Parts: sequence; structure tokens; C-alpha cells
Amino acid sequence: MANLSDAELAAIPLGDPVDSWPQKGALIHSLWDSYASVLDIRVEGEADDYMLWNAVDVRTMFGTLADPDSEHLCIAILVMEGAIADIASANWDGLIERAVERLSGGRRLLQVVVDPDHLRDPAGRTRLIKFHGCAIYARDDPGTYRRFLTATRPQITNWPHNPRVDALRTVLRGVATNSRTLMIGLSLQDTNLQDLFAGAGRENAWPWPPAPPPQGHVFCADAIGTHQSNMLRVVYGAAYGRNRAAIEESALIRAYAKQILLGLVLHMLCAKLSSLATQGCGARLAGASAHIRAGLRRLRDSLAALAEPDRTAFLTRFIELWSRGLTIFRSGSLPPAGSPMYEVITLLSEREMAAEPNIGCHPPGFQIGIG
Repeated sequence: MANLSDAELAAIPLGDPVDSWPQKGALIHSLWDSYASVLDIRVEGEADDYMLWNAVDVRTMFGTLADPDSEHLCIAILVMEGAIADIASANWDGLIERAVERLSGGRRLLQVVVDPDHLRDPAGRTRLIKFHGCAIYARDDPGTYRRFLTATRPQITNWPHNPRVDALRTVLRGVATNSRTLMIGLSLQDTNLQDLFAGAGRENAWPWPPAPPPQGHVFCADAIGTHQSNMLRVVYGAAYGRNRAAIEESALIRAYAKQILLGLVLHMLCAKLSSLATQGCGARLAGASAHIRAGLRRLRDSLAALAEPDRTAFLTRFIELWSRGLTIFRSGSLPPAGSPMYEVITLLSEREMAAEPNIGCHPPGFQIGIG
């Protein structure tokens, strides 16, 4: 599968541990886009999913991960602040769920969907659709959820035609058709995803130029690859050919998950505080709101400059100080020592804040302090 020559194959010390192979890095790189074929290697006398279930041991490898990184914590903050409606994830781990649970103190904010029947569960603040299955669910109840783990080439090829996930496909196609989407770490090499976006494009192609802006689908990557270009072609339909350069340029953010998600968190918090400043200043201080917004943007940018080199350590400390400040402001008391919880500005999104009658309405003589 790695397309090695006879000489290259002969040079591999097959009798030694894989970690000691000088060729290990090059082999992994060459197989990066072939994971579904690697996991489809059959072992005589074993189940079809032997490579994933036993060799990789998806239950242990992905089902026991419990330490969210900065990107998972950022997603949790965006969920808690009402900034994300749907997350569609091909990952088997439970790190997003773990981050939300940690920062919210165990509140049920996510509607996790692995089985189509989960679509009937009570709604959460955000819906997390794990369309390739979940290692935690499969570990805890293999009889029910092992079959939803999607990894091999035949499973991916059959996914668009598998009646067991019809309801899940319908929901995902609706998201792809109607929601602007930020794609992080998704190469779109899997044919089932390409088929999903093709169906969305057939139902209602995205217009160009976007009306209203911004772009419908945006990738966090170094460049637009073959699979991303193909997806843009099908979702924009006839508009793609004559506008290819403009569409692909607007669809690319040259930053990876850690940078872009942390940037979105800081941007969102600044936008919410700016909205509160505008609504809270009142007629007497209306002229000051622009200065407050400008100061908040400077503070945001100064904070962002402190995030390197360890973004997780920065975010952990930021959450601690941010939550401490808001808790003191709201209750006059300190939060519990060592609490990892995140204190939200409001569960409302920025757009919802503008229409909330209880924000900015205060009795005469009441003062709002921003410090």
C-alpha cells in the first residue's frame, strides 16, 4: 500500500520493533490518506473489523482519552456561549464531550448522536453528530454500538446506502445544505462525505457571491486540496467554474485547529462584551461605547499574543482568571479553589443578545461597571 520498491521493502528490518524502523515516518506519511484500506486488511478467521477492534483496539486507544487539548476546550467554550448549533465529527474519541462536561460542571449541554435513535433525545445546547461512531459507546455497549464504527473502505463506500443510518444522513445533509460550515482537520478523502455534500449541492447549491456573506464552507488548512476542491465544485454547482479562484481563496483559512479555535473564542468574547457595552451605556454614555469597543479589541489582541507557545496552558489559565473575575463581579464571592469550570457571559449567542429585552434594561440610577 505504501508503493515501496523491492529494494526499499528489503531494507526494512522486519524483525525489529516498528518504533525502531528508520523508515517509520515515511511509511506513516505515505499511508496517511489510505487509513480505510489499512483498516480493511483481513485476518483469516477473524471478524471484518478485526484491525480496528483488536489490532488498533479502538476501545482503549480512543475510548479512554480523558485529557482535552486546547481545541476541545475552545469548542466547549463556544458551545457554552451559544456560538455553535451543530458539530459533525468523524472522530471516535470523547474529548469534546469531556471538555464540555469539565467546563460546565457536568451540565447536559450536548445532544450526542451516534445511533439515529439519539436524534429523538432531548435537545442540548449543541448537537454533536458522531457519524463514524464512538469508541466510548462501543466500549460500554459493543452489542449496540460496535456496528456504528465506520473505518474500512467497504464501510465508507456503503455508508450512503446503509438503511441503518438513513435518519442520520438526512440530518447531516440538511446541515450541509443550509448551514455555513467551518471544517477543521477534515481532509474529505472519505467517499461518503463527498457523496453527502454532492446530495446537498443537488438539493440547493450555494450561491456565488454568497448572499449574504460570508462564504458557505471554510477550511482550516495550508492549501485547498483535491478533495476540498471537489467538494466546493459540487456545493456551488454551475457557479464554481467561472468563479473557481475566488471561491477557493475565500474558502481557505491558513491556520490549524488550535490557532483558529482560540482566535474564535477571543473574537466571540470580545464581540459579546462589545454588545453589552453598546446596550448598557444608555443615552448618557452612548458616545463612550465606541471607545469601549476599541479598547476591548486591543485587550483581545494583547491576550492573543500571550497564547504561544503552549496554548493549552494559556487557555487553562485564561479560563481560571476569566471565571474568577466574572464570579466575583456577579456574586461578590470567589469560586471554589481549583475549579476548572468556565463562567459564561450569557448562554445567548451574540445575535440573540441584541434581541434580548432583559439586556440593557435597568432601573434609573443603576450603574454598569466595566473593569
